[in-house]
Amino acid sequence: MPDSPSDSAGHRRWWILAVLCLGALLVVVANMGLNVALPSLGHDLDAGTTSLAWIVDSYVLCFAGLLLPAGALGDRFGRKATLQLGLLIFLAAAVLGAYSRHTWQLITARAVMGVGAALVTPGTLSILTHVFPPAERARAIGIWAAAAGGSVAISLTWSGLMLQHFWWGSIFLGMAGVAGLSLIAGHFVLPESKPPGSARLDPAGAVFSIVGVTGLLYGFIQAPDYGWTSTRVLTGFVAGVAGLAVFGAIESRSAHPMLDPRFFRRRGFSAGSLSIAAAYFALFGMYFLLTQYLQFVRGYPPLPAGLCALPAGLAQFVIATAGKPLVARYGIRTVLAGGLVASTAGLLVLATSGTTTSPWTLEIGLALTGAGIGLTMPPATEAIMSSLPPERAGVGSAVNNLVRELGGAFGIGLLGSITLLCYQRQLTDRVGRPPGSAGEGLAQAFAAGGGADSTIGAAARQAYTAGLDLAMIAGAAVVLLCAIAAYFAVPRKEFAPVTSPAGS
Repeated sequence: MPDSPSDSAGHRRWWILAVLCLGALLVVVANMGLNVALPSLGHDLDAGTTSLAWIVDSYVLCFAGLLLPAGALGDRFGRKATLQLGLLIFLAAAVLGAYSRHTWQLITARAVMGVGAALVTPGTLSILTHVFPPAERARAIGIWAAAAGGSVAISLTWSGLMLQHFWWGSIFLGMAGVAGLSLIAGHFVLPESKPPGSARLDPAGAVFSIVGVTGLLYGFIQAPDYGWTSTRVLTGFVAGVAGLAVFGAIESRSAHPMLDPRFFRRRGFSAGSLSIAAAYFALFGMYFLLTQYLQFVRGYPPLPAGLCALPAGLAQFVIATAGKPLVARYGIRTVLAGGLVASTAGLLVLATSGTTTSPWTLEIGLALTGAGIGLTMPPATEAIMSSLPPERAGVGSAVNNLVRELGGAFGIGLLGSITLLCYQRQLTDRVGRPPGSAGEGLAQAFAAGGGADSTIGAAARQAYTAGLDLAMIAGAAVVLLCAIAAYFAVPRKEFAPVTSPAGS
């Protein structure tokens, strides 16, 4: 029998949810919040483009690569204990990162933060499903999903505020403070959640899941800079596909699989995973491009640029927390697909960006995209968690976050590549052979041309905008295809929770 929440835990379940949302927020802020600080890091640490990329990517690779094993550890040894350990590791690494004096120190700190975040994340959703009764679970998941998704906008605003008044290390100290608060609150509020008779560990599966996930992520991350057919990118993809293939073979034969492949036969599980990947494909890809657009093309300082992102986060939070009646009335398949269609519309609005476009156009596009993701995330998360037995809730939570990271990385990689290729072609058409390293990006073009308002700078801004518009159209097409697939993947007679792998 799976564990059941104690009466005391049930009575304080909304306080428990607040602590879990704080942990989910922290993980996303650590992922996205550093992007606006990259110019400051490059100056203070004398970091080149490659070093800056690894400062960001070391966190992502360690975080996503360890999610599945971390979820299994929580199911085996206790989800609260695993979450608390992750917060402690994250806190220590964030403090060390704040006072780094060399790029290798900051890269190392970010990697360790990723390890801590991987231990934290699965516990947030698995403890939630343990504490809340079925009648309230969908609402609680909606709030959790809203907190996780809205954290992207919060992270950009927070980082901009810190950079305006302090130095880049204050971003890390802020994250350490949130981790400390979560650690203390979790000690007193969170219940232990550990199913009796937990399955054995699966070390072989864990190793190949890490190889597969990190290989794919590495390929997505490197593709915009080196090209999708470059040796390093193809090597990453081959290693990723091979690792996941071996992982699937091991799990299908294991008596105690970390993630039973048969769960993917459940259409709710597959549709939920696809929907989350598509939602974060749109969200991460959009923010990655718009952060540069707002600062380099429109000339906004970090704080105003972060504030411009708030409509997406606010729309996502409001819709996600109020979307349960829509699911009850129209069903999961309609709400899932409808949310992705709304995000598609938002991306198409953003495809009309220009160097002098009205800010309202951007805000409408951001709000539509955020509202769509707010509609999609709660039912998609519920679909995944309902497809797994309660004793595998930690792995289910890990899958939820893993497909989010893979979808987001693919969005950044694909949309970033489209933008860069179009930018280079447009810049060459406007000024001929770009001087120096102007073809590498806007910052390089401004440096080579003598500023944003120089001939080269103005041409670069127009070229980037053209690339952004094309990328948003391509992104909208991908999300729309996923919406259609998700709609038909969920059966008309929707799924019910399972109690064992045999029921898959």
